[in-house]
Amino acid sequence: MTTSLQSLQHIQTTTMVKWKINAYRSTYGATPNVQTFLFTDGIRDITTSEGTYVGLGPLLSYSRTKEQIRASGDKVTLGLSGIPATEAVAALASDLKGSEISIFRRIEYPGTNTAITDLDHPRGSNGIVGRFAGFVSTFSINDDIQHESDIRLVEIVLDCINVTGVFRNLARGIRTNPKDLKFAAANDGSFDNVPGLAQQPWYFGKAAK
Repeated sequence: MTTSLQSLQHIQTTTMVKWKINAYRSTYGATPNVQTFLFTDGIRDITTSEGTYVGLGPLLSYSRTKEQIRASGDKVTLGLSGIPATEAVAALASDLKGSEISIFRRIEYPGTNTAITDLDHPRGSNGIVGRFAGFVSTFSINDDIQHESDIRLVEIVLDCINVTGVFRNLARGIRTNPKDLKFAAANDGSFDNVPGLAQQPWYFGKAAK
């Protein structure tokens, strides 16, 4: 017997974020390694089969995602506040562009922080439903120093694009030179004369001699 959301008058949700950086460096010049960060906007940690999602509470902010039938290049913005200065250095030293972002929603019974593990949902299991899958396209680091209280606040903002958006931005076609054409068709010599035409003057509209 599974639980249908239509049978419940109230539910509560917690957002869970998985951030995988394939080239993470703690400092400049360090050897890159794969690092995965798990965090949630709840105040309590959530333990799953892939690790523990650290509860950041209001330190995690995110823009809304769209619910629609047709796939689109939807974007989402994540904000991480309260970042230590050492982690800000690591963010600059690491290759954040292209890192993988996955966002999930954990559906819970209200007031109990207990997941609805038998949820009747085609895209979810153990009460966790997928919301977004994509990559970091751009990022920014905001550093605010409050001189009166001597407090330094660092925030990392990630602009993410989903998989469909990445496919739409692919460059299609082939460059007009023999090397690129023969990579696709080894016996095609259509572009063999192209290098000889480079830097040559063209007189459009001039009568032939």
